[in-house]
Amino acid sequence: MTRPKVRILMHKPSYYKVFYSINLWMDLNNLVDTNKATERWKKLKEKIEKCGAKVEVMELDEDTKDLPDIVFTANAGIVRGKQVYLANSDINSFHQHKYLN
Repeated sequence: MTRPKVRILMHKPSYYKVFYSINLWMDLNNLVDTNKATERWKKLKEKIEKCGAKVEVMELDEDTKDLPDIVFTANAGIVRGKQVYLANSDINSFHQHKYLN
């Protein structure tokens, strides 16, 4: 029996920005370089595909451009078989995450 191919969900960083700071890596004085972010995103996508995973890309539209965490699709949920386990984090608990180095 063949093992099903792993699928990874990604968003293009088309509207990626830092709106607020909740950890050491988010600096409001350090503007996001959209071109650099896009190039790094492409390289990451290529590496994931070289490892054998299928990358599903969600396109952002104008209505979602001001949602600061929309590019972090890994936080959306986990798919196992035909079931999806959605993340359940409201805005208050999201800001209470501890970031470890």
